[in-house]
Amino acid sequence: MLWCFGCSFSVGLDNHYTALYNEYPVIEHNYQTALADKLKQDLTVQAQFGVGNDWIWQRFTRNFENYANGDYIIVQTSSLSRYWLTEKYPECSNFMMCPVEKDWFTKDELKAIELHKRHLWHDTVLDSNYDMFVCALLYIANIRPDLKILFLPGFHDMAGVGGRLNDICMGEFTSQDVADKYYATGEADFRINHMSEKNHLILADKIYEFFENDQALDLKTGFETGLITDKNYLTYHKS
Repeated sequence: MLWCFGCSFSVGLDNHYTALYNEYPVIEHNYQTALADKLKQDLTVQAQFGVGNDWIWQRFTRNFENYANGDYIIVQTSSLSRYWLTEKYPECSNFMMCPVEKDWFTKDELKAIELHKRHLWHDTVLDSNYDMFVCALLYIANIRPDLKILFLPGFHDMAGVGGRLNDICMGEFTSQDVADKYYATGEADFRINHMSEKNHLILADKIYEFFENDQALDLKTGFETGLITDKNYLTYHKS
């Protein structure tokens, strides 16, 4: 079995097409389905848009009894700035960067979120929580040598892996200015897992080599870059 846990970098391919906002292009494979085919494994994905590492940890650890000898596990780490503020809506963990869905909350809850952002938010506890999360992941990998585990960094560097998934994502733009324009449209990023299909296939190959041939995982080089330009950023995901 190939297990995948994470945030929007890891949401299952089919789940994109039932998302709240859905203009995702139909593609044959994301990196998970392509990798599962290469490994000849069934695929289980537990990932959600906008979640933090606390939600990812919960899903990863609650499946301990379900892991079998030789299973492949990818735990994709999310941004340290996210945390699970409201139990019912873990997908709103990115509330400091993105506005929450106002229809999901009462007026009192919305006010509480704003007060939290204004008075209780601070980076020190976020840094500490992320450090604890990474140490806990490494501990699990040490006590479960029967599993083939990859910790796949989404936004922050991690020892043993060169780069982050966000490097692939941002590398698809010809410049930071184009990226700013793309995100300033107010629409969601309608690339599946924030990358184009050709880069999904490259990533699947690289993770396969990590699992099967002990190759160091490099997320900085070897990917297609400059795909989204000043001329096509408004229509790229529809092409």
